[in-house]
Amino acid sequence: MPSRPSTPKSTSLFITALLVVPLTLGSLVGCGSTSASSVAAATARDADFNTGYPVEPGHARSLGYDVRWVHNLPLGGGQTLAHVFEDQDTLVTVEAPTNIVSALDPGTGATLWKTVVGSQLERVVGMTSDDRWVFVNTTKRVFKLARSSGEVKSIANLQYPVNSSPVKAGRLAIYGSDVGNVFAHHLDDGYSKWAYALGAPIQASPILLEREVFAVDSRGQYATLDVNTGSLLWRGQFYAGVSADPVHHEGFVLVASEDQSLYSLGEVNGKDRWPAFRSETRLTSTPLAFGGGIALNEPGVGMSAISAFTGERFWQFEADVQPLDADNRTVLAYNQDGLVLLSSSDGSVKQAVPSRRLSIAQCDDDRQLLLCTADGSLIRLSRIPTGASVVLAGP
Repeated sequence: MPSRPSTPKSTSLFITALLVVPLTLGSLVGCGSTSASSVAAATARDADFNTGYPVEPGHARSLGYDVRWVHNLPLGGGQTLAHVFEDQDTLVTVEAPTNIVSALDPGTGATLWKTVVGSQLERVVGMTSDDRWVFVNTTKRVFKLARSSGEVKSIANLQYPVNSSPVKAGRLAIYGSDVGNVFAHHLDDGYSKWAYALGAPIQASPILLEREVFAVDSRGQYATLDVNTGSLLWRGQFYAGVSADPVHHEGFVLVASEDQSLYSLGEVNGKDRWPAFRSETRLTSTPLAFGGGIALNEPGVGMSAISAFTGERFWQFEADVQPLDADNRTVLAYNQDGLVLLSSSDGSVKQAVPSRRLSIAQCDDDRQLLLCTADGSLIRLSRIPTGASVVLAGP
């Protein structure tokens, strides 16, 4: 990717696009799902731009995506969509403060089951799953739910309080705790098998390497541990804490630190692969690695594209957006009010569209997007196959 700094023109194109394209913000009605075929059946020209979906179908197509389904959770008064977890073909939503857990079919958006876990004094913070069970954890307990029905089969106490999902390794769920311990919770018997102390509260989720787990705490202490025994393999220290989840990519670990640096560590020995990338601000968002590049949000500054081989910046887009999906051609980014498609080579704006106010946006391993609003509207977008015609016209 050749070097080219972003210009105010790139940012103004994004902002202008979000301002001039009209958007209907009406909420969806009902709790059913709308299939992609139903969306395609609307033949009126304006229909694809006046649905009230989190992103209008016409705008999605201009970015290169089709609508697979739309689902509206029937949230009661005072409830919000707090979490969406997707793991091994399981899509689970969590409503707060009621702790209503809903399982949706990832392919159609249809509701499979609903259940309630814990009490309103507890807070759901994570999930993992296998082919038979869904494990939903609050800050202090793990609820084992039947994957087919949502029935609660057992409840186990966690050894330490947590604030995120675990990383799963075989039958072990490995958590980072609020008191600074990394620990392995056995999903079958409900007991801890090992624990290792880092020293400060752990805000970022641990990640699995090969047969090792990497964790970092809120003071910047980090360690790689044997996944089965918890024995230390290597350890180090950053200059400040880490709140963003680290990333494992092609043999290295990426860590965005609040010491204003992005680090790339070798997974075998933890040594720096290149001098840390220095930002103008504290880094608090998870980077997105793709091929030979890294997309990184710098809060209040913009988003940078960085070489995964040298740590050098290729370009900077001067709008506060989060990377969502990327390849060697384009980078898709978003903020709560819209999405923007950028050229991977120079950061120029290819397309920008508005959205309803997004609270959650994520991309799965098949590069399908899931965009959600706090009031319970979800939309699944899939990429239009390469070579298919894409209409870029507005409403």
